Amino acid sequence: MTGAGGGGAVETGTGAAAGVAAATAVAAVATAALAIGLSGRRSTPGPLARPTSRTVSLKAASEQAGSAAGAVDEDDSDDESDDEDGDDALSSIYEDETDDPYFEDGEAENVVEARCVARFLPGSPQKFRRVLWQIRGRSYREALMLLEFLPWRQCKPVLTALQSAAANAQNHFNMDKSRLFVHRCKATKGPFSKRMRPVSKGQAHAYMKKTTHVTIYVREMSDDQLEKF
Repeated sequence: MTGAGGGGAVETGTGAAAGVAAATAVAAVATAALAIGLSGRRSTPGPLARPTSRTVSLKAASEQAGSAAGAVDEDDSDDESDDEDGDDALSSIYEDETDDPYFEDGEAENVVEARCVARFLPGSPQKFRRVLWQIRGRSYREALMLLEFLPWRQCKPVLTALQSAAANAQNHFNMDKSRLFVHRCKATKGPFSKRMRPVSKGQAHAYMKKTTHVTIYVREMSDDQLEKF
């Protein structure tokens, strides 16, 4: 009885020791696994390394952009200086040229011209301007033919004014009528009168009677201009 009991105690102590050893082994394996996991996490690059590289790259990019902007600004300043030089050159050219399209470059502007001013002609300036547009820049003979056959009412007073300008050129400046041309002409607004026109039902409608001042300048053509005409 006693021996049997003693053997059971020995078996019980051995089982307890085996359980403690198994628990210790499990704890060791868990500790090792935890250590491996922590070491694996530490070995991977952390999130703090990426902003540093991005900051460096952005800084480098900003420096390159700044240098490029400086170069562009220098180029813009050069372009502005070139534009100023070009404007000065153009202004000097325009100052040398005359406003008269019938004069060659360098030709003097002191050319004698005769004019006729016809004032208080009945009609609106717009109706006279469409006639003057047809004769501006033409020779005297060609302008006479146009005014003779154009269908507008304002052609007759313009024809009279043109003949008066040619007579002034011949009588006062001893010019040849065959070499004359219409250098410039204009129609300006004159005074107008307000009138009333009776209509139906005893009503009166207002209208205006307009007048126009016509000015025609003629010059004598040179030999080169006569060949062109």
